[in-house]
Amino acid sequence: MHTVSVLYGGTTDRVWRAIDGAVEFYAAGSLLLLLVTGPLIAWLLHRGLLPVRQLAALAAKVSADSWHFDPPASARMTPELAPLTEAMESVLQRLERAFLQQKTFVSDAGHELKTAVAVVKSSLQLLNMKRRTGAEYKAGLERCLADCQRLEEIVAKMLTLAREESSRNAGDAPATDLAGCARESVSQLETMAGLRGVQVRLVEPEFEVGTAHVGLAAEDCLLLVENLLSNAVQHSAAGSAVEVRMTVEQREMVLEIEDHGDGIDPEALPHVFDRFYRGDPSRTRNTGGTGLGLAICKAIAEKAGGSITLTSERERGTTATVRLPVVVGVEEAVGR
Repeated sequence: MHTVSVLYGGTTDRVWRAIDGAVEFYAAGSLLLLLVTGPLIAWLLHRGLLPVRQLAALAAKVSADSWHFDPPASARMTPELAPLTEAMESVLQRLERAFLQQKTFVSDAGHELKTAVAVVKSSLQLLNMKRRTGAEYKAGLERCLADCQRLEEIVAKMLTLAREESSRNAGDAPATDLAGCARESVSQLETMAGLRGVQVRLVEPEFEVGTAHVGLAAEDCLLLVENLLSNAVQHSAAGSAVEVRMTVEQREMVLEIEDHGDGIDPEALPHVFDRFYRGDPSRTRNTGGTGLGLAICKAIAEKAGGSITLTSERERGTTATVRLPVVVGVEEAVGR
């Protein structure tokens, strides 16, 4: 058996012409398809991105003088844009509230400081109007000194409020025993309460002191309790009592300070935590307050992740309730 090999040779021009024709066909087809679908795709993209452009245009118009931001319905109805739209709206609302709050604070602070400076200036001008006796100069200087002390108190409380608000969510705060702070505050204010004929009663908590701590620095904790307690003492009638109570409810420390004073008018109650608010004469008469004490208390409570509320009845008294998360020893405190 023999193997026979057959060799065949031919020109390749026909093959290459076929290949060139196929390439030209597919190239022309692709170009034609691109010419047809390109404008359609561009139109679809332009239409699809219209809500984004509208959203960006509205956001660009937001400024310190104009906070109006009403996202278009197309952005709200687009599933991919709805979360972004809601987030932008929420952020701008918070920024507006913060900006207006800051603007109001600056305006109120300027008014308070201007008034205090004007009082000092008028006292000095009164002394300088004519020659006076040594006793008159001494009395005038004492008034000026008292006015300066009040001005210093306003500035100190403004700085304290700014510090408390600027340090919100600034990190983990040290844990402090709220019950121990309450005991210390009651001890420090007993003399002042005695001079006003007010008795301060500290109701012993059901849990052991030192077993439940809140997320506040000791300085802030004392400031919170002392502000509320001194406020209650100042607005209590002689012969009455102020009660301080503490409980733990569902991993929250609840501090209640109740006085039996004149109470707060219902229309004034929603504004008591506003800065420099002193709209209720029953809460400001003969107290010399700056209107910042409760605002500072609110800032401290919120910094610790808690809350503060006031309930009041005219001629029956007021109760301040502070709720703060327990960060150390909650199991032991709740179990008691």
